[in-house]
Amino acid sequence: MKSQKKRLLFALPVVAMLALGAAGCTNAQNEPTEPTGDGEQITIAFVPGSTSSQFYVAMKEGAEKAADELGVNLVYQGAADFSPAAQTPILNALAATSPDAVVVAPTDADSMFAPLKALADGGAYIVTVDTQLADDSIVSAAVTASNEQGGALAADEIAAAVGGEGTVAVLGLSPAATTINARVDGFTQRAAEEYPGLNVLPTEYMSGSDIGDAQTKTEALLLAHPDIVAIFAPNQPASEGAANALKAQGKQGIPIVGYDSSERQVQLLKDGTVIALILQQPALEGELAVKAAVALVKGESVEKMQLLDNVVATTENADDEAISKYFY
Repeated sequence: MKSQKKRLLFALPVVAMLALGAAGCTNAQNEPTEPTGDGEQITIAFVPGSTSSQFYVAMKEGAEKAADELGVNLVYQGAADFSPAAQTPILNALAATSPDAVVVAPTDADSMFAPLKALADGGAYIVTVDTQLADDSIVSAAVTASNEQGGALAADEIAAAVGGEGTVAVLGLSPAATTINARVDGFTQRAAEEYPGLNVLPTEYMSGSDIGDAQTKTEALLLAHPDIVAIFAPNQPASEGAANALKAQGKQGIPIVGYDSSERQVQLLKDGTVIALILQQPALEGELAVKAAVALVKGESVEKMQLLDNVVATTENADDEAISKYFY
């Protein structure tokens, strides 16, 4: 299957993906793997944005589920830090192993193009999950949540909590984190269109996926802008770091709207420190991404972009089964 594959051209939408982890593995049940058309076994490499994020851990579980169901080898490799410097050598090393397809959450929309193009040039199909590339010409399929919609939902929750008025702080992950930036865009656009009384401050970016740095950045914002009435924290580290900052400064009354649902985030939601969480479906993203990758290797057509809906969890509905099933 490593001979030059004929690539299928698809004219449907775009976007990103991934899972994460530490080492390669075969399918969990050690069952016979699915052969390619030339008798070789299908190998899918899965590279998450960060192995330290519970979001990507949940995505990995979905990817493993799909690999088990389809009987293919899943090689899982990733770095703890969400950064191009950490992800690039992993992708470069994978290029030497010639996987049939790579499911990846790019840590930078621009700089990850080159190492992924090298994999594509070597015959691997590229499937992005969660995050995406600015130039998607080498991407055969993408799976992600509707991040703009999620950001807009967050703006609705904050506006309702503060009566549509006041200064709002926003924590970003990185200027190159496409999914986070899309959430912020959705948030600021909804605020501008529907809630003119909200003064949304410029995004304060974190130094990677570090909770301690998120706390430091939040504390600095609170000192610089004592009129802050709410915080939008569009990722797990930002949510937890912002909560730590509010506790350290005795300002737990300032509402936080976060993203995703780590165990601690759910605890913060239930005690009211976080008033709402925008929930994605990372396990389903991982599952669909691996299924798309296997279909591509088999020469089947797939949707170029699969866009999943978000769900809003609040302190009031956190115990509802229809909501809690999305916690991870």
